[in-house]
Amino acid sequence: MKIFAPGWMSKNSKRAMKSLCKLKDDVDLHRAALKAPLALVCAAAVEKLTDESLLADIVKNAKYSDVREAALEKLTDESLLVDIVKNVKFSDAREAAVEKLTDESLLIDIAKHATYGDARIKAVKKLTDQGTLADIAKHATYGDARKGAVEKLTDEGILADIATTDSDRQVCIAAVTALTKQTLLVHIAKHAPNGSVRVEAIKKLTDQGVLADIVRTDPDQKIREAAIKTLTDQKLLADFMKSATSQEVRQEAAYRLVDLDINGDLLTDMVDQIGNELKNGVDGATKQRAADALMSLYRRYRHKDIEKYNGSYIRTDAGGHNDHTDHEDDPTCSSQSGQGGCNGSSFTDTFSDTSYSNDLKFNTEEF
Repeated sequence: MKIFAPGWMSKNSKRAMKSLCKLKDDVDLHRAALKAPLALVCAAAVEKLTDESLLADIVKNAKYSDVREAALEKLTDESLLVDIVKNVKFSDAREAAVEKLTDESLLIDIAKHATYGDARIKAVKKLTDQGTLADIAKHATYGDARKGAVEKLTDEGILADIATTDSDRQVCIAAVTALTKQTLLVHIAKHAPNGSVRVEAIKKLTDQGVLADIVRTDPDQKIREAAIKTLTDQKLLADFMKSATSQEVRQEAAYRLVDLDINGDLLTDMVDQIGNELKNGVDGATKQRAADALMSLYRRYRHKDIEKYNGSYIRTDAGGHNDHTDHEDDPTCSSQSGQGGCNGSSFTDTFSDTSYSNDLKFNTEEF
C-alpha cells in the first residue's frame, strides 16, 4: 500500500499552507514545524501551537532560526526558558531565553554556573543589585561572569579585594580599571601577586613620590619601567637618568623625558646621557633606542642641543630637516622665521657621505 506524504511536506507553498491550515492537533503542528521543507510553513505551524513544552522542543531542534525565534517568543514558562539556556546549542536562542527571564534567583544561578559564556554574560547584564553582583564577582565559577559583575560594581573596597585575590588576570585588571581611590591603587601596585595587574594599577597612580619609591625599591624590572613611564616629575626623572644603578631605569628615565616638555640644563644633561648610550651601547638594540630618542629630541628642540654629536647622524641633501620647525643658530638650517620650518641645506656626518631622504638619521654602526 502506497503511503502519501502529508500536504504540508510539499515544496509548493500554496499546497503546503492549505494542508497546514487543516491541522488542529498540537502534536501534528509540532511535527510540521520541525519537518516541513518550507520555512514559512514551519513558522505558520508554530503560530498555531499552544503547548509550551512542544514550543520549547522546537526552539531546541528547528532548523530555521526565525522558526526558533517565533517559538521562543511564545514561551512564558521560566523553567522551560532555563532549560533552553542550559541545553540549547544555538546562542541566539540561549540569549533570547535569558532576556525573557524575570526571576532573579534563576538569573543568578545562570550567571554563576551556566555552561555557555554568552548566557552567563547576558544574565549578569540583567542584574543590578550591588550585593548580588558582588557575590557573583567573588564566587561565580567562570571568569567571564566574574569580570562582567566587576564591571558593574561600585564598592571600591570589594573591587580592591578582587584585584588582589581573583585567580583570573582579566578579572583583576577589570577591578583595577574600575578603581579611582589612590590609596587602594597604591596597595595593588605594590602588593598584587600578578605583575600585569600591578602595572595596570601603576598606570593610574598620580603620587610622584610613590612612583619614585617603586622605581627605587621594586625588584621587578617591568614594574620599575612601568613606574618610570608613569612619572611626570622632570626632576625625579632627571635624577633617575643620572644616578639610577640600573641601566634599564636610566634609559627609561631618559626616554620618558623625551616625551615631556623639557629645556635648559636638563635637556643638555639628557642629550649627554642618551648620546653616551648611543656611543657605548652593548648591542644594536640599545644603540637604536638611543638613536630614536635623539631623533625625537632633534624634531622637538633646536639642533644646537645635539650639535656635539656631529658625526653620529646624517641629514638629507634635499629637503633639509623637513620637520616644520625654525632652528635658530643651526648652521645647517636655511629656514627663515615664519617660513614654515626647516627645509634648508644638507648636512652629512664625518663618517659617511651617504644621504637619506626626509629626516635626520643616526649612524649607530660607527660607534
